[in-house]
Amino acid sequence: MLWIAVVLAFAIACLFLLGVLLSNAKLADIFTSTRIETLKNRPPEFTRDIVIDLSFNRSRGGVKTLTENIIAGIAQKRPTWRILLILSDYSDRDYHKLDRFQNVKLIKAKMQYDFLKNIIFSTLNLFTFDTLRWLFDQIIFFNEIVVDDKCDLYWKNDCTSSLLEFPHHKISTIHDMVYLDDTPCKRGRFTKLFGNAIIKSIRNDDQIITVSNFSQKRILDEFNIPESRVKMIHIKLAKRIHKSIPKKQQAETLGKYRIGKDKYLLFISAFWGNKNHHGLIQAFAKFLERTGSAMKLVLAGSCPTGCDKFRKIAALNKIEDKVIFTDYISNDDLHILLSNACAFIYPSFYEGFGMPIIEAMEAGIPVTCSNCASLPEIAGDAAVFFDPLSQEEMIRAMIKITSDNQLRKRLKLLGLKQAEKFSDTKFMIDEYVRIFEATMKK
Repeated sequence: MLWIAVVLAFAIACLFLLGVLLSNAKLADIFTSTRIETLKNRPPEFTRDIVIDLSFNRSRGGVKTLTENIIAGIAQKRPTWRILLILSDYSDRDYHKLDRFQNVKLIKAKMQYDFLKNIIFSTLNLFTFDTLRWLFDQIIFFNEIVVDDKCDLYWKNDCTSSLLEFPHHKISTIHDMVYLDDTPCKRGRFTKLFGNAIIKSIRNDDQIITVSNFSQKRILDEFNIPESRVKMIHIKLAKRIHKSIPKKQQAETLGKYRIGKDKYLLFISAFWGNKNHHGLIQAFAKFLERTGSAMKLVLAGSCPTGCDKFRKIAALNKIEDKVIFTDYISNDDLHILLSNACAFIYPSFYEGFGMPIIEAMEAGIPVTCSNCASLPEIAGDAAVFFDPLSQEEMIRAMIKITSDNQLRKRLKLLGLKQAEKFSDTKFMIDEYVRIFEATMKK
């Protein structure tokens, strides 16, 4: 056994050195700490320092949208709080726009060598060295970030996307338990790694925030912690993208995606495994076969690993000309696609919230979605539900929502009423500020 360990250690060391050479990184960079001294040179007009680690946040989905809005809201509501955003080359570039606020400071940390990460994770995936994976992610891929203990609060906006350790008050937002729950489709090789991050946050952080009653209940059921440590704050951003857009611009956008008004079903989501794009494409093919409909299916959202495998599914079902992949789109395009869709469909296996459902309702289009996890709580009585594991149920829901005009009218009215429950952004920001202040006073 000893010789196997020696050979394995030698192979990993070689891969490590090769990765450094090919990543154009200096070997010294790997072992260099980024030291953040929060009180050093702090202007007198600021009374608090809040650290937010966005170094690993490259997602352009709901978590990023929520985080941007919360940071912007807190920056305006508490101008005497200095908000320190830790960014890297790995962070989504949109976070840089937050420096428009005078009390928001961007801190750049050197980290993340993708080539090296891919080599080593591909090797370690052959084994089950989860602790070793975590160690590599913290020490090798991310230069150590040292934050002094003078800072007032550290907020992990998504505990699965933060590797920074902090010695003082900590708050984590846990959006869902998908990495711990037994779901039909987990999200790849990071499942165990991110599951451990959730466990660590729940056990050690001062306060946990979650975004639905469903997720709050799952955390309390799974872990023996006081209910007071888990606060639920619904996402209230229903109106964030909705505005008046000229008809000419709408027509140009629909033309760009080769679709017509009321002639398509829309699904908005990044292409993660739990979102069920695979099942939706197959069900849509049978929907077209059964009804002879001229509808198209628009899949809007970023595809981190590429959309080729989903295009192949569409081709195998002979509907490649009926499925539109938009990739990541602007808020204007998103609003236009929502406002002109025949219906919105959300076939996810698992959701902690499901923000696109509320945005669709606010746009006044009928919604059909899964009956799983938080979605019944968020959609209320304003959607047609189906079992995402049942292709037949999904097909029937598509037929029902595209053909029953009375149902469509009723769902539109109910949807607008339901979206109103999730539209008070000021209330959401006030709740975050209240929890931040209470935690800092402990």
